[in-house]
Amino acid sequence: MSQAIFFQGTQMFPDAAGMPVSGINVGACQGTAFYPATVGTLLVAFKLPDTITLDTGLTFDLLMADDPLNARPGAKALFGVTAGPIVPGTSTFDDASETSPLAGSTEVTFTVTTPSAAGVLLVMTPTVMTDDLGSLEGGDWCMVRVRRLGTDVSDQHHGRIVLLGVDVSDAMP
Repeated sequence: MSQAIFFQGTQMFPDAAGMPVSGINVGACQGTAFYPATVGTLLVAFKLPDTITLDTGLTFDLLMADDPLNARPGAKALFGVTAGPIVPGTSTFDDASETSPLAGSTEVTFTVTTPSAAGVLLVMTPTVMTDDLGSLEGGDWCMVRVRRLGTDVSDQHHGRIVLLGVDVSDAMP
């Protein structure tokens, strides 16, 4: 059985670039909105349980929704997920420097296609394979970056996408 870690979108830290905005209502929940035509980045740090083996990698279940006030049914937005180990005494809390926990990791991208009705929830499940996680192991502190790649030509969604939660677990073989 895989052990999971759950985060709400409001528990993540917006990076200065792209500045996603927290506190966006989707029904009875609040999440963090990623704006179009920009690269919006959220960073979160947590300790992986010792019981996570990372035999094949980590699966990220991202609970998302189209902006209920300005829905764009069927539109496509491009997102990426990256994860890597935090090395105490060495790592910095950023996603671009040589001392970033993400420096030896590879981003996995995926397309979010919004449903035909506003406020309907989506669960996207990208998997970051073990080789793309730097030297991350069970029991390590980990940094995860979730970002919208809104400047990419394949991102054709001209509205906000709201992240409501993230669940992290061992990838199944």
